[in-house]
Amino acid sequence: MTIVSRRPLLRRAGLAAVALAAAFAVSSPTLAASTTAAKTKGCADTSEAAALHVRSLQTWLVVASLSCGTVEDYNAFVIKYRPTLQRHGDSLIRYFGRSYGKGGTDKLNRYVTLLANEASRLSLDDRDAFCARAASIYSEMRGESVSANQLDSYSAEKVGLLAVEPKSCMPDGLLASAR
Repeated sequence: MTIVSRRPLLRRAGLAAVALAAAFAVSSPTLAASTTAAKTKGCADTSEAAALHVRSLQTWLVVASLSCGTVEDYNAFVIKYRPTLQRHGDSLIRYFGRSYGKGGTDKLNRYVTLLANEASRLSLDDRDAFCARAASIYSEMRGESVSANQLDSYSAEKVGLLAVEPKSCMPDGLLASAR
């Protein structure tokens, strides 16, 4: 009989709990940490924190596209914001590479999976509310209401799935209480 350690499972459950607690949090308008201080401590700098928020929104919308049948809306989102999404994707690769070295790609993949799992859990808990929220987000993002330059703050405000795994050293004011 093989005995499987529960420690990795508990660690993952703890990380999921952190992500869950942050799932409804919103970002403050500014980040207090400077880029130099953030890099010195291994923290996400301002652009990396923005990339984490944007990836949260993007991952949330991927789940919504599958759960709510909004694939066309998701495709329009990707086309409209492609350069911004690519820039943030590059920033995430740098952040996870800098923070975790050779294991950065694996950590990034785990992070995105964590985000997707949390979004999926939210959709399963209350699909109607989840899909209504997705419809509202897509409606706000159509046209010129959310420009590429506004995507960072919009992502932090609307989704706020900032689950920096496993080490978070964001300023105290970054995460506010849920609305």
